[in-house]
Amino acid sequence: NYFTFGDYEVELIKKNQNKSPRLKSIGSINAATAKEYFKINKISFDEKTYDICLLSEAHYFLNTEYPDVPDISENIGLVAKYTHQFCKKNRKKLIFSGRNDINALNKNVEKIFYENQLKGQKFEISFPNRKKFENFQNVIKSDLIIASHSTMLKEAIAFKKKILWCNWVDQTEFPATGICKLDSKNYENFEIRVKKLLEMNYDEYLSEVKKYDLAYNSKIDTLKFIRDELK
Repeated sequence: NYFTFGDYEVELIKKNQNKSPRLKSIGSINAATAKEYFKINKISFDEKTYDICLLSEAHYFLNTEYPDVPDISENIGLVAKYTHQFCKKNRKKLIFSGRNDINALNKNVEKIFYENQLKGQKFEISFPNRKKFENFQNVIKSDLIIASHSTMLKEAIAFKKKILWCNWVDQTEFPATGICKLDSKNYENFEIRVKKLLEMNYDEYLSEVKKYDLAYNSKIDTLKFIRDELK
């Protein structure tokens, strides 16, 4: 059995294997568990706190995740640089959501990664308590989620959030197309796109996105499916 976020991975595996396992897109177990946690603990998010949530994607172990991709650190850094620049120029409220848990030893290395990439620019990273799903709370409390290839960009779809996938890292792919995906590395184009996304409501955003189901299956009850499988 092989379960995926969306249909894109299902088709990709079928295409590249002669004998495929049982495949089904079921969304994210983490995102579904976060939803259940918030419901059980009666945690509500009635008001938007931030305009933008920038997802940290720090790579600091000699590029072990994408060893054959050139300039990956620089491109990740560029997303952070542009987002901070945009928020400062346009007076938007930003939460820079850390990749590491608040108690993780690597969080200081994550800071150093961005200090090297942002070249003296002031920034703060909010490291979440993952036991309380604070990384998902940062997403929920924001209007727009920005990153280059973070898994949480897909998971944000589960919470009906507008996302911007900065398609600047080779060998990573986001199957959805339209306003949610930016190929240009030009700051002016980035600023125009982010402004437009912030001005849209969610329905307007969806009208300018195609193939969203390929990225994330939001129509299934993920935890119910998994629990039924385990009976």
